[in-house]
Amino acid sequence: LSLMMFEALSRILLSRSHFWVEELSRFLILWAFFLTLGLAGRQGHHIRMTFIVQMLGRRGRLVLSAIGALGGIFFCPILGYGLYRQIDRLIASGIRTESTLDLPMWGVVSVLLVGTVMYFVYYLHCLLLCIRGVDPFGESTEEPDPASPESGPRP
Repeated sequence: LSLMMFEALSRILLSRSHFWVEELSRFLILWAFFLTLGLAGRQGHHIRMTFIVQMLGRRGRLVLSAIGALGGIFFCPILGYGLYRQIDRLIASGIRTESTLDLPMWGVVSVLLVGTVMYFVYYLHCLLLCIRGVDPFGESTEEPDPASPESGPRP
């Protein structure tokens, strides 16, 4: 966000654009997304079909949560293998980014593999919680912000 603000102010105030900011911002947004997937899930911020889940009892919710965790455990290695092969090809070909930043593309893409491994660990943790009888995909684990308008009394 700081880079984008820097670029906007530079264009407005100095009538000067920095070519590298746009590319670097794209990569950083992608990295931030993949590296925070597990954290978002841990805090209960993933999308959930609550109207279906709320109709189920505790055991039904745990079964659905275990199925979701198993799906993630199954999907992450497939994604990780594909990313590993892609990174291997990028290293072999020596492809670099298109701007004058001239970054190796394997370095840019490798964060996706790191995020996938972290997400796999997150899903393993979720499955262990299901086995212990705890719904890992339940309500958010964050404390409500008292200054937030949503935390006030509801009509």
